[in-house]
Amino acid sequence: MKKWMVSTAITAGILGVGTITAFANNHGDTTYSFNFTPGITGSTVYTSARPKYDASSAYMMAQSRSKTQTYTASVVNASNGNFSQTWYVDIQSLNHGYYIPNNGYEDHGYGVNVKIKGHTGDMLGFRVDGVWSPDSV
Repeated sequence: MKKWMVSTAITAGILGVGTITAFANNHGDTTYSFNFTPGITGSTVYTSARPKYDASSAYMMAQSRSKTQTYTASVVNASNGNFSQTWYVDIQSLNHGYYIPNNGYEDHGYGVNVKIKGHTGDMLGFRVDGVWSPDSV
């Protein structure tokens, strides 16, 4: 009987600790507005920085734009620098969610601040509004 009680107590303790170690993520949407200004080499803009809490892709959705034009998005650190690997996603369609892989969490751990960098080669400029989050799940 004592063996069973000790075994049950140890199992309950392990299961209890397992649920405590779960981390929150930061998947709530925040609005962004990208104003790509006219220029010969195009334009680069950034979202504000937000903390990243897991290894999932960042999420971005364009909801409106001033003209039909795509832009490239990637995830960068709070100082606008790239991580150890950089993936680029072409944001083309409105109201379609795009997942942007990144190594923010892997390179710097829980709570690293990230931004989404938007770039276009369009020389005339345009505006895009939408939502984004640093963690997609």
